[in-house]
Amino acid sequence: MDETGWRQDGVSGYCWLARTDTLSLYRVELSRGRWVAESILGAQFAGTVVV
Repeated sequence: MDETGWRQDGVSGYCWLARTDTLSLYRVELSRGRWVAESILGAQFAGTVVV
C-alpha cells in the first residue's frame, strides 16, 4: 500500500494504491489520513501491510 501526492484541476490530494499479486486498487482522496487506508482494507484488517 502506498500514497503519493496528486493534483487535479488545481486541487491537491493523494492517489492511494493497494495491491496484491492479482489486484491493483487506486483511489484518489483529499486526505492521506488513516481513515483512507482503513476504508480500503476494512477496520478489522488483521494482515500485514507493506509500504
